[in-house]
Amino acid sequence: MPQRQHCGAQLDTMLHTLVECAAWEPERSQLESVCGPAAYLGSMVEAMLRSKEWWQAIPSFCESVMAQKETAELKR
Repeated sequence: MPQRQHCGAQLDTMLHTLVECAAWEPERSQLESVCGPAAYLGSMVEAMLRSKEWWQAIPSFCESVMAQKETAELKR
């Protein structure tokens, strides 16, 4: 399997993106400043329903990361 462009990992899974990938540390740090460390894992929908701040923070993280991944894919 080819390595991922963002960090060189063999697999680019959801868990890798949310917890492990160094490429998304700034976005993850911002998310965790609202939700706490990995408090959003398990059921993201349930996590989003906890508060208005979480409702905004989780999709914001996802949108930012996905936009950057899509831009990188287009450049390749």
